[in-house]
Amino acid sequence: MRARASKTRLVGIRCFQVPSRNLNAKEYIDLIDWQKCVLTEPPITKSISDADLESVVNVPNILTLVPCLACCARGLPRALLWRLAGRRGGEPGEYSLDEAGYVGGDGDNAGDSDPGGMGMVKSDDGHVPAGHKVMVAVHLHLPTLMYLAVRMRQGRVARQVARQADMMRVWLLLVAAVACVSPVQAGRILFLSPVASKSHKNFFMGIVNALADHGNQITVVSAYQPSNLRKNVREVVLPDLDVSRIAPNTSDSKMTGLLTVIREIPGICSDALEKEEMQNLLTEEFDLIMLSAAFSDCFLSVVHRMKVPFIYVFPAGLVSPFSDITGNPSFPSFVPIKFLPFTHPMTFTQRAVNTLSEVIYGIFNGHLTRRYNECRRRGLCPEDMPSMHTIRYNSSIVLINSVKTVDLPHRPIVPAVVHAGGIHCQPSQPLPKDLEDWVQGAGKDGYIFFSLGSVVTPSSMPEKHRKTLVEVFGSLKQRVLWKWNKDTMEDLPPNVRLGKWLPQQDILGDSRLRLFITHGGLLSTMESMYHGVPVLGMPVSADQENNMREVENDGWGSVLLWDDLTPDTLKEKIQFVMGNNEFKTRVAHQSSVMKDQPQHPSEVAVYWVEYVMRHKGATHLRCPALDMSWYEF
Repeated sequence: MRARASKTRLVGIRCFQVPSRNLNAKEYIDLIDWQKCVLTEPPITKSISDADLESVVNVPNILTLVPCLACCARGLPRALLWRLAGRRGGEPGEYSLDEAGYVGGDGDNAGDSDPGGMGMVKSDDGHVPAGHKVMVAVHLHLPTLMYLAVRMRQGRVARQVARQADMMRVWLLLVAAVACVSPVQAGRILFLSPVASKSHKNFFMGIVNALADHGNQITVVSAYQPSNLRKNVREVVLPDLDVSRIAPNTSDSKMTGLLTVIREIPGICSDALEKEEMQNLLTEEFDLIMLSAAFSDCFLSVVHRMKVPFIYVFPAGLVSPFSDITGNPSFPSFVPIKFLPFTHPMTFTQRAVNTLSEVIYGIFNGHLTRRYNECRRRGLCPEDMPSMHTIRYNSSIVLINSVKTVDLPHRPIVPAVVHAGGIHCQPSQPLPKDLEDWVQGAGKDGYIFFSLGSVVTPSSMPEKHRKTLVEVFGSLKQRVLWKWNKDTMEDLPPNVRLGKWLPQQDILGDSRLRLFITHGGLLSTMESMYHGVPVLGMPVSADQENNMREVENDGWGSVLLWDDLTPDTLKEKIQFVMGNNEFKTRVAHQSSVMKDQPQHPSEVAVYWVEYVMRHKGATHLRCPALDMSWYEF
């Protein structure tokens, strides 16, 4: 009826006109503007009057028989009738579907006299022989049938367009994948971390695993057995080099622990270099050396022997006196030295002490570097090797364990310093079953996790400290999970569980954890931030007090020094941190900032390591300050 009312009356042969298409459509139905489609009348209705068509439109469920209109009833399959009529069969006296799925009468004779396969249609007036020329109106009026016919046609066109678009997307993805393939071939890398703690190795292995996943072959030299075997990674273990034997305990002063390290480390480094396992590696070929920046200067002789570029890897941030190896300026006026308990902003007195301390630490570091010349006396370093001071200033880049956006206070950084902080952090996994059962027993009160890290031997702490911890932990309604290096403890409270090894990140990521009591090592601090857990810091040595002061200053934890440890102070601090909702809000924000990076730290580390291999070093990133004397600078 719309076609007759329009100005596009059919003249001659009726041809289907494809409407304009909208290739930006998200749904098939939007591919066509149906209101603008050109409508033409089908030839089969030309002899039907307007009144008859209107009767079909206005009176549902009628059967109209029109002579001279051929129709093969078996050409209407069941599926089409189901979709058009919205049901399986017709009303009594109208039509029904036989078992083959075609139109037929509702009696037993439907289709019986149809040798040509035309079927039988029955009306209220009686039977019509099969093959009679009829038109069937079934529930849906004629314009709707015409509309659906157009839709079916357009659906086929749309599917064809969609298939072509899908094929184009596939080809584009393949081209992009080929274009993104790095031209760098897998490199052979020697990673030297002979004198380091287990926690330092956790950071190093984050870098190693990322490089291995990128196809590089890495040989790792350390004092610790591998926790698992990994493709493209070979670990060479140097026995009897565990630095925990010289680590300070909770009763040592910070200066005592530092002097012990300065006295012992150069000899340990030479011992590591002398090991047969290490000497055997000197005959192999590598494309790059990665060297732990702390306590490994005697291994600069390996860099000299192999004549390949090398990269320093530092398990902390860019702190004095190690910042000088990149030529990065120090800013003692607002960046506190990690070994001092200062935070920004500092008072005038603190700035003066901080500046003087940086000068003193620089002198100490120079003295320590000269002590590494012991390897020359033991015949482990080549005679033609320049001074270690000269070699250490020729690293291509330095990878540091720092997240730029949360490393406060912010300071200028030279291009050769690459931030890879948090590369060891990872989402938590379900707790082991035995530990999970124990945690469930804590109920709604939750539990507390206490760990002094991997360097300090917990059982070496003074007995007065141990008894204070036992007394306070036993008085809490929370359960306490305590990392301890022995299987048992005589006076262990029933709510306390010991563990020699505990899955720290899985614990920190557990929503039932109420508090993390930590020694304040950088890796533990970063893991706490990553998982959003407030902390109570009980620092032992090195940079730990400074790390915890920064946490306290940033508003998501508190500090308790061992000299101030009593049952009352410990319990007060525990309740203070657990009951402070501002701490939880602040650490959740810091966690969000830490994770919101343009690239994952593993991608950053891989890019810059392979960058150095591609360019056979990175002397073009070298800061000019490295070639200037102190008075020239």
